[in-house]
Amino acid sequence: MSQIFDKSTLTPEQLGRWDFALEEYARVQEHNLRREYAATLDQGQSDADDSVRTQIEELMELIGSGGAGHDKSGLFLRLLDGKQSLPYPPPTSFAYPWYAIIEEPGPFMVMLGRPANSHDMTGNYTIAVNQSDWSVLSMNQAAQDLLALDQALAKNTPNLAVGDSRNKAAAQLGWTEELYASAIDAYRRQPEFLVQYAPWPPYRLALGRHEASSQRALIEDAISGFASNTGLAAMQSIFDEHALFLNASIGTTLAQGEHPRRRLENRQALIAAQAQEAGAGLVDLNLDQRILEQTLAALDQDEVAQFEARPDGHDFVQFSCDRWMLFKD
Repeated sequence: MSQIFDKSTLTPEQLGRWDFALEEYARVQEHNLRREYAATLDQGQSDADDSVRTQIEELMELIGSGGAGHDKSGLFLRLLDGKQSLPYPPPTSFAYPWYAIIEEPGPFMVMLGRPANSHDMTGNYTIAVNQSDWSVLSMNQAAQDLLALDQALAKNTPNLAVGDSRNKAAAQLGWTEELYASAIDAYRRQPEFLVQYAPWPPYRLALGRHEASSQRALIEDAISGFASNTGLAAMQSIFDEHALFLNASIGTTLAQGEHPRRRLENRQALIAAQAQEAGAGLVDLNLDQRILEQTLAALDQDEVAQFEARPDGHDFVQFSCDRWMLFKD
C-alpha cells in the first residue's frame, strides 16, 4: 500500500489538527476493537480466549494501515482534513478506504471478481467489488445466468480454480462459441445484483453507461475485437465486462490527430523557445532537445504511413459503453 500523505507537505490547518487526529484515531480504533470483540463473543467464542482479542487487535492495526500518524492511513488523513470518522469502517477499494461510496451520490464504476460461496452457513455468494468482498443478497435471472456461465467457464478452463491466479491465454481456452453467445445474451438482458457491505445499506450492482475518450483507431479496433471474439483473451471471467465493450458507440471528435513529424517538430520548437527565454546553459532543456532531434531522425516510417493513410484514425473521440456500476437506489 503506497503513501497516502507526506507530513512535510501538509497545510498549516492540517498540522494544527495533528494532536486531535492522534487522539480521535485512537478512540475510533478502540471503539472498532470493542465492537468486533463483542461480535466475536456473540458468535460463541470464549471470553477467556486471549487470542481472540489479540487477533482482532492485529486486524484493526491492519485496517488502520500502520496506526495513528502513519502516512498510509486514510482515516488519519481524513481527520487531518477536519472530517468526522464514520460510524463504521467504509468498504475498501483496491485496499484503500472508500469514503466516496458512502458520502457521494454515485453511481460508481467498479471492477468485479469471480463470485464465490461465502464462508458462513447461509449458502449465499460474495462478490469482489474493487477487490473487497461484498455479500450478494439477491440477483435477477440474467445475473443468475451469468453466474452459471462463469462457473462453466471455470470448469472448462484447464487448471483454473476459483480464486486462482490465471493466465489470460489459458482462460481463453475455456471459451466456446456457445458460452460466448450466452454471455452476450445474459448481458443484454440487464443482469442485476443486490449487494451489501455490512453494516452499510445494500447497493444495486448493475450495468451503467460509462463515457471516456480514446484515439478513434484504437477504440474501433477494440470494438471490432469484441465483435469477432478476439477480445476474449482479456477476459479471465464472465464478469470482466470491460473487455466486451458492451453496447459501445463512438461520439463526437474531441481533437484532431497530429502528424507524427509535426508533433515532434512542434515539441522541438517549444523546447527551443523555453531555452532561449530561460537563458543558456540549461542542461535539462538542451538534453530534451537532443533527444527530440534523435527521435525525429529515427521516426518510424510505419507510424507516418499509418497516419497518412488514415489521419482521422488518430483523432481523439468520445466513446461510451456499458460497465458494472454500484447504485444507491
